Amino acid sequence: MAMDKTAKQPRVKRRGLNHTQEQILLLVSELRFLTRKAIWRLLFSLGSYTHAGETLHTLVANGYLLRVSLTRARGNGEFIYTLGRIGALTLRELGVEETVWWARPYELSQASFSLLTHNSAIGLFHIALRLFVREHDGYEIIESRTCYQMERRPPRLPTIREGRQAPSAVIPDSWVHVKLPDGRRFALWIEIDQGTESKTKYLTLLRERLSLIWSGQYEQYFGTPSVQMCYLTIGTSEYRLARARTLRTWTEELLNENGRLTAWAHVFRFASMGEDIDDMRALFTKPVWTQPFSPDPVCLFETLQQQEDEDGNKVSTSKS
Repeated sequence: MAMDKTAKQPRVKRRGLNHTQEQILLLVSELRFLTRKAIWRLLFSLGSYTHAGETLHTLVANGYLLRVSLTRARGNGEFIYTLGRIGALTLRELGVEETVWWARPYELSQASFSLLTHNSAIGLFHIALRLFVREHDGYEIIESRTCYQMERRPPRLPTIREGRQAPSAVIPDSWVHVKLPDGRRFALWIEIDQGTESKTKYLTLLRERLSLIWSGQYEQYFGTPSVQMCYLTIGTSEYRLARARTLRTWTEELLNENGRLTAWAHVFRFASMGEDIDDMRALFTKPVWTQPFSPDPVCLFETLQQQEDEDGNKVSTSKS
């Protein structure tokens, strides 16, 4: 179970690090690629942006973190921070046994702008959700997993290739199980989309995701039947809005292939995601999401598919 590692950690000093520095290493180890602002908003007070930058600079200078610039694409000097070898070894000393990954400087220098923006968007979503839960009583993140954590033991879909069974890995960018103040629970399958997938590729992946659910492997892997497929598009404002409409249209086409699949329309959510963490609150509080076959925007938690009660049992799939 992958929980928020930055919550309620013991204040143990190792290698001269203070508690905040350890929390940064834990956070970056979990989410892997984060901007200065994302780290600052979760772990520092609002008036400590400069101090956050100084702390990150120290961790980079001592090899705990690595950073890569997005200047070559944006021209604004923004950095993405990730875990260095010394940082990973330090976390192992602190007892974080699952810390098995760290960035290699050469590989990081060769990472594409597309990869870095996609991966940092995964982290940004998690930070925004944690801030939302922190600021709204009654909400709880029961469990969260990123694609990085699922890579070693991914959910698999039984498939037949060349006459032999060859299970295919079907991994979301992120998966989050959320409990609402009224006791309802939602499992969110999160996909970050930046327009790199063609229509054919998108539909192939969508069929695999639906097949994983229908086969029962989804419930077996995640421990719940609840699922809400959430697609978040990134990029420039105009582009990401258009891309969200395109994904919705492609999804409608697939659901229309078999009339019975149209009943699954309320499982899907499409929205665009900017880079401002504070603006991202709207993803959890306002009707900024769209669904297949409907022109009306909806809230993320407005409609339930295989809703669960307090004990995780299946209950009604009607609207809340």
